[in-house]
Amino acid sequence: MDPLDNQTPQPDDSDSHASNEDAVPPPPPPSEPWQVTAQPPPPPNFSDAVLCHVCGFDLRTAPQTPVCPQCGVPVQVAVAPAPPSPWGFWASVGLSVLILIGMIVLQSIAVVGVIIATGSTTIETLAWGPAVFFGGVASVGMIPLIWVAVRLRRMTLLDYLNIKSFSLLSGIIWTVLIIGSLFGSEFIFQHFDQSNAEKFMRDVMSDKAWLPMVVFAIVVFAPLTEELLFRGFMFRGIAESRAGNVNAILLTSAVWAIIHIQYGPANILRIFMMGIILGIARAKSGSTVLCIWLHLAWNLASTVMFLLFAEDVTQNTQEITQSVAAWLYG
Repeated sequence: MDPLDNQTPQPDDSDSHASNEDAVPPPPPPSEPWQVTAQPPPPPNFSDAVLCHVCGFDLRTAPQTPVCPQCGVPVQVAVAPAPPSPWGFWASVGLSVLILIGMIVLQSIAVVGVIIATGSTTIETLAWGPAVFFGGVASVGMIPLIWVAVRLRRMTLLDYLNIKSFSLLSGIIWTVLIIGSLFGSEFIFQHFDQSNAEKFMRDVMSDKAWLPMVVFAIVVFAPLTEELLFRGFMFRGIAESRAGNVNAILLTSAVWAIIHIQYGPANILRIFMMGIILGIARAKSGSTVLCIWLHLAWNLASTVMFLLFAEDVTQNTQEITQSVAAWLYG
């Protein structure tokens, strides 16, 4: 027997090296969950800067570094424009007064047209029904004026005026509060002189042929236009200034009450108190639509109460119902 046959074969070193090279390296040990690997901060974005403001070097061909590679001057990054914001305090008040004057001018033009068409020569012979209705239609013309003022601030009308929905629960709660304040104020102010308000309402409601249109103007046109101006445009600018929500509520309520001078001092105070409630609702909900609804509910309830309990507005409530039905159904 050959002694070489009893020798144990030795492993080939080349095979060993090859197997080691083909072996997959073990995965790194898992890091602890509380260990966070620090990441380097992202480089500053200088995409808005195209040319160096000193040497004119094209920065788009260089790495994003805070200095110019050619002259070493810090790169001046274009600053993004500030987001649009509402008008300030004095601008909001001044523009609101101008818009209000514009609305009064439009209403006056409508009333003059009614006077010319009906041949009225005195306030006693004025056709109050068509005057109130077409005056309400003309007041809608103030909305384009508000739109112009809003667009000058690069904002949309819906955003600036906070035209957005409100929750059902919020609507119910505030409606109960506004109707409750209506009945409460009726009880309180019955001891005050309200002859001016009663005379004005009797004149307005005396023409049964125009009664449905007058009610529509009082219940729809007045809340829509007045709330868009006072709790929408004017409130937004004052509330976001240093004056804040409290002064916005007080000032918008005061100006809004004063324009109802035809109702007399007692009812001006009453309207001011109602404005406080509407202002609080606007501040709490952030929705001008809620204020429009509450104003509509107040006007509707007070108009129905006047029609039901005023003795000399019409012959009786049956004639009012017949007039409304004739207008609705022909």
